[in-house]
Order: sequence, then C-alpha cells, then structure tokens
Amino acid sequence: MPEQVNDATRALIRAEEVARLQIRDELEDEQRLEQRPNYWVGVVLGVLLPGLNLLWTRSAAWGLLWIVGLFLLAALTSPLIGWGVGIVGSYLHYDAVYGFKYATDAELDANDAQGSLTPKLLLLIGVLILLTIAGVRLL
Repeated sequence: MPEQVNDATRALIRAEEVARLQIRDELEDEQRLEQRPNYWVGVVLGVLLPGLNLLWTRSAAWGLLWIVGLFLLAALTSPLIGWGVGIVGSYLHYDAVYGFKYATDAELDANDAQGSLTPKLLLLIGVLILLTIAGVRLL
C-alpha cells in the first residue's frame, strides 16, 4: 500500500523542482553565451553579402531568403537599389535576431534603458552606404 505524502513533503519536492529548473536554465544560458558568434564578424559578413550575417547567427532560412531576395531585387530594379536595400534590411534583421538569440538579460535591460541605439546606428550606416553607392556627395 503506497504511503501518502503530507503537505510539508510536497512543498519540499516543489521547492527542489523549482531549484533544479533554475539551475537548468542557468546552465543553458551559459552554454548559449559560450557558443554565441562574434557580433562584428556578422557585421562584416553583411557588408560582403547581405544575408551572410544571418547565416552566421545560425538562421539559415532567413539568411538564404535575404540572399535570394537581394539578387531578385537587384535583377528587377537595379544593383544599386538591390544592394542598398539588402545591406540596410539585413543589418536591421541581423541585429534583431542576434539580440533575440544571444543577448543576456543584463544586455537586454541595458538596451531598454538606452532606447536600443544599435538599430538606429545601423540604419544610419545603411543610408550612408546607399547614398555612397548611388554616388551622392554630402559635402
């Protein structure tokens, strides 16, 4: 005949389960951070070919979609427009994916406090690249 478990024993078991879940989450976070790719290598890859930066973050479907979209847009419009849109768009997408997959809670909190300046800077860089490709001189 099975023994009945009293409330105190149930509370101890629940507390132990919660502690094990917290430890498991912490270990998974540590492993994820140890395996995260270098952010700036992705930035450089995005300049070489928009979409490579997303492949760098192990987001193969998005990376291939950007590469195919880049060539389709360049073929349908002009190479300048295709590359410009590809560079700007893939940078913004790369930054969002990288933050979602690899940012720690402390980094996310810091970005919230700062208003997440990175996407704005990437957009500015992209616009400057677009203007440069188009041959527009600012000075």
